[in-house]
Order: sequence, then structure tokens, then C-alpha cells
Amino acid sequence: MRTTRHSTRATRSLSALACGGLALALSACSISIGSPASEPSPSTQDQAVASPAGADAAATTAPSGARTTGTLASQGSTASAGGREASEEASAQDRPGAHVTITDADWLEAEQAVDQTMSAGDGTVVVSEDNADVRIEGDVTTLTITGANVWLVADYVENLVIEGGNASVYVRDLGTVEVRGANAEVVWAGDAPVVTDFGSNTTTRRQGQD
Repeated sequence: MRTTRHSTRATRSLSALACGGLALALSACSISIGSPASEPSPSTQDQAVASPAGADAAATTAPSGARTTGTLASQGSTASAGGREASEEASAQDRPGAHVTITDADWLEAEQAVDQTMSAGDGTVVVSEDNADVRIEGDVTTLTITGANVWLVADYVENLVIEGGNASVYVRDLGTVEVRGANAEVVWAGDAPVVTDFGSNTTTRRQGQD
């Protein structure tokens, strides 16, 4: 960990009480969990029950063409499974960092320090609070950090803009980075982003690499 992170980290413990109200305010932004799927109606369940006599009659009188239904259903299931596999493979190619095991010491420390969780909402997120330890849930289109001494963890950020000083940002998959503040640290797990650095003493690296 860089020496600047040690010095700024020490000040955070002194401001923990001042940030308590902030944590309560931001908690309202947490992602909500949808209601469970509705139960099937009793009439549907009743229709699914067939009498043994009817089942035997269908088995003895059904023409050979009836087997096609089972074959087509099997083929449809196979095609559906193949589609899911193709989708998962494409997702892995687009976001390789999503499947990476995080071993970076600074990243793991930032994960443990998180005391606020924010939702990406419509995709635009601004972090203006100083000394914030934040996790962003959901896909972020544009993330702007204007606060000082911010530690932030996210899964996917398309565009990252750092204006505040002493920001440390850990993102699994990151598109572009623009740094305007001092002592920024940006760490990713997937493919390397496009970095434009107007700041000073900027550190950019893949997780696990110093």
C-alpha cells in the first residue's frame, strides 16, 4: 500500500462519527429486492393431475407421430441451454474481470472497509463526500469522484473520472479513466482501460501487480 493511503486512512477513524449520518442517508440508495414469483393457481395444479386410466389409454392409442413432441421439446431444451452457454461465454469475453479471484491486498482491504453501499441507479454516480468507503452495485456508465480520500469498489464502470485527491478505486471491469486529482490509485481485474492522466502521482495497475 502506498504511504499516502496510510496517512489518509488514519484521519478516517477520527471522522467516523461525523460520517455516521452520511451512512444512514446513503443506505436509502441500496438496491431493492423484487417480490418473489407468484404461486401457481390451484386450477393449474389440478389440470396437471391425470388419472392413471387416462395415462394408460394415451400410451396405448397415441400414434407414432406423438413421439415427435418429446423429441422437439428435448431439442428445444438443448437449444435453450446452448443459448445460455453462448450468452455466458460472450459475457465472460466482454467482462473478463468478473470471474477473476481478487488477491490484491489493497483491494481486499478496501472491501473490508466498505461501510456504505450505493446503487448505480440510471448509471450516473457522483461521490462527493470526503473519507467515504463505498461500494457501487450495478453497472455504472459514468462515475465521478470529487471527494477527497475516497475508497471505492465496483464491478463495472464504463467511464471513471477522478477529480478529488487521494482516491483509491478498485473496479473489476473498467472502460476509460480520466484523472485530474493528485495521488489517485486505480486498480482493475479485467482488460486494461484507456487512461488519460492530467493529475499527479497517479498509480494505475492490474490487481496483484505493484
